[in-house]
Amino acid sequence: MQTVNDSNRASWGTDLWDQYDSLSVHTQLGIDFCEKFAGFLKERCIIEREYATKMKKLIKHYQPRKNEDTEFSCVRGFVAMIHELDDMAGQHDMIADSLNADIMTKLLTCIQELKQDRKKYLNEGAKQISTMQSQILALEKAKQHYDKAYKDSEKSKEIYQKSDANIQLSRADVEKARTNMVTKQQNHEQAKVAYASELQKTNQEQRQHYQVVMPDVFRNLQAMEENRINRVQEFIQKSAEIESHVLAILNTCVSGIKRAATTVNACDDSQLVVDKFKSGYVPPGDIPFIDQSCLSENGGNNSPKTVRPTTRSNSTRGTRIRASSRKRSGVFNLFGNKQDEEDGGDFSHLPPNQQKKRLHEKVKNIKSAISKTTAERDGLLKMQDVYRKDAKLGDPKSLNKQLEAVAQELDRLKQELNKFENFLAKAESRNLQTESLSSSNSNVSIASTQQTPNHSSLTITGPDSSLNNGTELERQNRNNSTSSENRRSRTNSGNEQDSFEDHDEDDTAALGMCTALYPFQATSDGAISMGAGEHFAVIEKDQGDGWTRVRRMDGEDGFVPTSYIDCRFSSSV
Repeated sequence: MQTVNDSNRASWGTDLWDQYDSLSVHTQLGIDFCEKFAGFLKERCIIEREYATKMKKLIKHYQPRKNEDTEFSCVRGFVAMIHELDDMAGQHDMIADSLNADIMTKLLTCIQELKQDRKKYLNEGAKQISTMQSQILALEKAKQHYDKAYKDSEKSKEIYQKSDANIQLSRADVEKARTNMVTKQQNHEQAKVAYASELQKTNQEQRQHYQVVMPDVFRNLQAMEENRINRVQEFIQKSAEIESHVLAILNTCVSGIKRAATTVNACDDSQLVVDKFKSGYVPPGDIPFIDQSCLSENGGNNSPKTVRPTTRSNSTRGTRIRASSRKRSGVFNLFGNKQDEEDGGDFSHLPPNQQKKRLHEKVKNIKSAISKTTAERDGLLKMQDVYRKDAKLGDPKSLNKQLEAVAQELDRLKQELNKFENFLAKAESRNLQTESLSSSNSNVSIASTQQTPNHSSLTITGPDSSLNNGTELERQNRNNSTSSENRRSRTNSGNEQDSFEDHDEDDTAALGMCTALYPFQATSDGAISMGAGEHFAVIEKDQGDGWTRVRRMDGEDGFVPTSYIDCRFSSSV
């Protein structure tokens, strides 16, 4: 089968024996095509690298910053997508490198070889053609000399015949004509022999030229051209393999982008918004009506003042302790900065839900640190055991200090864990109490009878029923001075330098009443604990630091978070 194919194969040496010039142009066009192919690859490599560079620059520009929130699924999906795109951009760099290393370099080498081989084969053909043309010129000269000798011989023969027939000529003239004829005939025979010899030589050269030498030149050019075509085929196939390899990685990246899209979940993001911003506070209940005539001794002002409802602005004001806020004297370690509270406190400065969240994170981090420290201790114990078995490896006692330090750290972490777990339990307990209080406050109602011109008929029901006729506030005002004097007397007798003594009697007068919305556990000097629903007298307003000074019915006073209470001030304040 292969023999049949070889016999049917086209041969430039046989079929194109007279197309030397055409083959010379064709082979030059083949080399030009290779150079064009190389130019295409060069520009494509530049484009691939530019695309990769610009894509990576774009991805870097849109990478989330450190202070950006990436916990939402849509943001995580976007980040995963651009990471996959970064990998895809890297594949374009790989395409450029592979094309340059595996194809471009070899193609340029192939072009140089083609140029050298073409020049060599064309020079051989040109030399052979020049030799053949020289031989043909020699044959033409021999033929011309033979033709001339033949004509001279025929002419001399004709002259001799005429001279021999002419009786008027002398015998010497006839003999002269005969000698000239014989000479011309000899020249003719010599020219004929020379022409025949040159013709035979030319024929041999021509057969050698068209049957051996030039077919070899054409076959070499054919082999060179077929090799060029095969190399181009190889380069195209190689580029396809490079594309195929990269395409598999690109498909993996595309699959990664599709997976990133499936991770985006609107419901989860909505829940994250709730978890992130939910304060844990309950909506404020109904605003009770306060008869200002019962709260103020000045009866001239009959226009009631609407109490301030608990809104987001004033419910969160007490949760932000600013370093620039003015500290009030006498309250030690109460107005510390936020970082100190976050590092060692129970995060009580945060809203209830955020407090629980931060406590959960703190407990999780401490447990992780305990696991790490436990693994470190186990590793040291194993190493110590190895030292005991083979003293050459080390001294077991050299690890005692490290083991002691690790044990102390482990004990400290366990104490921290226990502390923050207690904080978490208390926070959850307060949250339950708050929910219970919210449920009870939702049932509070205000009933009012038809008003008379002097507003004498008024009934208030609910947790603020102690303000029905203002007697409690009047009693509290009467007791303010006495209780304050007694406290200062006890303080001065004990030589305690408490800056609450800086307040005079007017400062301790009740400015209004308040009700605790949430339970609060005092952890600093100057603060007092309270339970949800407990009533207090307000003796000092919030001065912008998030704390209000209140007094219990038994005379105990201190500071509580403003956002944890609902205040009702008299109209004279």
